[in-house]
Amino acid sequence: VILVTLTCLAGIHTASTPEDCDDNPSNCKYDGAFIMLLTTFHGTTWGHILPATQVQQAIACIVAAMGYLWPLGTAVVILALAGKGKLAKRGALAFGVLYLLLTILGNLVMSIIMIASDGHMADKGIGSVFYFSWLTFHSRSYGALYPNS
Repeated sequence: VILVTLTCLAGIHTASTPEDCDDNPSNCKYDGAFIMLLTTFHGTTWGHILPATQVQQAIACIVAAMGYLWPLGTAVVILALAGKGKLAKRGALAFGVLYLLLTILGNLVMSIIMIASDGHMADKGIGSVFYFSWLTFHSRSYGALYPNS
């Protein structure tokens, strides 16, 4: 399921490449997009291939969340298969609420703080700073954006 999803997302990533894609040829090809998303999923991004458009950044955010949630979702499934359905439901609910609270509200607050306190990040806009915060929260930052402090 994950491999098929990454394959489809890599196709969308490739289709959304900018027309001036000569800076880094790896960004322009399907194999570059696939390896970037695969490494993002596994949390081992190197930053040699970077998302260039907002669509590509959104795909990277989705894949980062999938990779972050994969082990935790597997633990919930194992609990359910072990006959601990009630514990699995409570754990999934508690984790889901906390995850949504921290990823959406927490990253939004951190993005606003970074924009208010750092001139370098303020120039990038709230969308790019939220993207940076999202990937940093999921431990999958590419290094294209960074705060001064």
